[in-house]
Amino acid sequence: MHASKKIKLFCLLCSISFFAINCNAQDSLAKKDSTNNYYAFNTKTPVPKRAAMYSALLPGLGQAYNKQFWKLPIVYAGVGISAYLFTTTYNDYQIHRQAFIARSDNNPNTLDTFTTYSLTDLRNLERNNRQTLDKIVVYSAAYYGLNIVDALVSAHLKNFDVSKTISMHLMPTLIDDKIAGIAIKFNWK
Repeated sequence: MHASKKIKLFCLLCSISFFAINCNAQDSLAKKDSTNNYYAFNTKTPVPKRAAMYSALLPGLGQAYNKQFWKLPIVYAGVGISAYLFTTTYNDYQIHRQAFIARSDNNPNTLDTFTTYSLTDLRNLERNNRQTLDKIVVYSAAYYGLNIVDALVSAHLKNFDVSKTISMHLMPTLIDDKIAGIAIKFNWK
C-alpha cells in the first residue's frame, strides 16, 4: 500500500472516529437554568465529551478547554516532530524509489544519480524508508489517540476529591512478630 493511500485511510479513520463520538448536546453539554427556560452552558466544570471532541478536532484544544495550558507545548511538539519525520522520510522514500526505478528500467537514456549504490542497496533503502514511514504513521495515530484520551480523562478527573480526608499511608510492621513488612492504611472520613 502506497503512502498516499495510507494517508487517505488514516484521514478516513479519524473522521469516522470523530463522528462516532456520541454528542448529545442538550443533555450532556448544557445545564438547564431554573430561572429561565433556555439552556445555559456550564462553564465551571469541563464536560468530558466536549473535551474529547475538541481534542479530536484540533490536538491540544481539549487540554486548553480543561485549562491545562502547560500541556500545549508537549502536544504541539509531538505534532511537529511527527510532521517533520513524516515529510523527511516520505521525501527520502520518493528519492530512493525513483532511483530504483531509474536503475531497473534498463533504459540507457535514463540519468542515474545514485552511482555508488547497487540495485539491491537501492531496493533495501526504499524498503527501509517505507517501513519507517509506516511506523511513523502508526505512532502518530497513537499519539493523536493519546491526546484525545488525555483530554477526556483530565476532564473526568477535574472534580475528583483529593482532600486530606481521603488518604493512604505506608507504615512498617511486623508479621507474626518475626518478619518485617509494610502495611498500607486507608482513611475515608
